[in-house]
Amino acid sequence: MAVWADWYPGMLVTLPGCPDPLLNQELLFAAQLFMRRTRCWMVWLEPTRILAGSMEYDLDTPDRALVVRVEKAAIDGSPIDVLSWRQIDSDPDLGSAPQAGLASNNRTTFRLGRQCPVGGMLSVQASLMPGRYSTGIPDEFFYQHEGAIAAGARARLMAMPGMTWTNFELAGVHAGAFDAAINAATVDAYRGYTNNTPRRRAHWC
Repeated sequence: MAVWADWYPGMLVTLPGCPDPLLNQELLFAAQLFMRRTRCWMVWLEPTRILAGSMEYDLDTPDRALVVRVEKAAIDGSPIDVLSWRQIDSDPDLGSAPQAGLASNNRTTFRLGRQCPVGGMLSVQASLMPGRYSTGIPDEFFYQHEGAIAAGARARLMAMPGMTWTNFELAGVHAGAFDAAINAATVDAYRGYTNNTPRRRAHWC
């Protein structure tokens, strides 16, 4: 796990006098924005055993992370639909919904549309970002995106007026670098870090 202090050596040179708590805050914000927009931190969460009569379950995330989006789901290895909460046709609190699958309206829990096989292991793939109380990000993302997240933090910090580190011109340069890194990482994550472009499945009328 890489902590925010791991960014200090490269950042404090260009941000003289910036207090550590403010630096941590802006690194967290930059990491959240980077992960939310690229959806590069994607994991299969700890499987959940389906219980009789239980329709709601927690999204159990690691490292104080927050769910950006529920990407996929499966029961005992067989895919099930991830439903849009807005498109569920009836209130699931009043009974089983017409649609089979799962949906989340808060990104901390999910509900099943119908009772699934009791005892089955339900796996959820989710894209994540650091939560409010996160102290850093996984090492692999630090090694790959240290510079991008630093640029995002510098852009906001240097745009603060009246500080010893204020530099509006460089703030714009770092903001541009941050956006460019997000765009590149989004494409890489979408392609699964391969040279393949995912294709949508054909649906025939």
